[in-house]
Amino acid sequence: LVTGFLKCTLGAMLGLVTTMLTALLEGAALASSEECTAATHGHSLIQTRHSVVSALSTSAVELLGANDVDVTAKVFVADIESELPNPERGVYVHSETKTGNNAWSALQLSDLESWYSLGVRLVFRLYYLDQYKDGELLPGSLLAGMDGDMQLLQTVGMKAVIRVAYTDDFHEDAKNSTVVHRHLDQLMPWFERHSHVIAVVQAGFIGKWGEWWGSDYFGTSNHTEFQMQERFNVAAKLLQVIPPQLQVQM
Repeated sequence: LVTGFLKCTLGAMLGLVTTMLTALLEGAALASSEECTAATHGHSLIQTRHSVVSALSTSAVELLGANDVDVTAKVFVADIESELPNPERGVYVHSETKTGNNAWSALQLSDLESWYSLGVRLVFRLYYLDQYKDGELLPGSLLAGMDGDMQLLQTVGMKAVIRVAYTDDFHEDAKNSTVVHRHLDQLMPWFERHSHVIAVVQAGFIGKWGEWWGSDYFGTSNHTEFQMQERFNVAAKLLQVIPPQLQVQM
């Protein structure tokens, strides 16, 4: 019984040492990555890790007895010559839609698949609430369309950079902060539902293109103290509405 306990303990300790040494080797390799090419770095790291795992595995067999333990070192080598598209990283494709006068334009599966085949993993999706800038509630049909967009992205394996705005023209955004707050309250469940498909949420809502300028109510330059406070209120509401696992870009 004691011997078995010691063998199990020793095996666990060797596994922990292997993990720690591998992490240290990766850190050292990354620290010196400026002195070698990416391909050389990856190949050297794999070889070094393989040597460490093999040496520790051999030690485990010697200490525990070849008949008592089956230790097999497996090394999975990726094709480091190919590009490896990284989720939530890299260039994105711009896509936008308006909502007024039957102007809704949904994401298309064929487009997403084409972009995916080119290595794109992000779609910048801009929603213009142009028809609702005076404070009308967002209809269920609009929210359903936005649901459909996110479901398509998930199906293809892509993520979205989200921005919501009211206009792509000057001085045509929401008439006051109450409108923005009302719509954010409506969108809160949508953000929560699709947080796993959203890479990041841009602040939006204020000014032309949602870029926080060109607004009559929120100001363009030389903002008054009131306008600055209203901008702060929108930012605070965004942070309250957006799920904590998502970031808000300002």
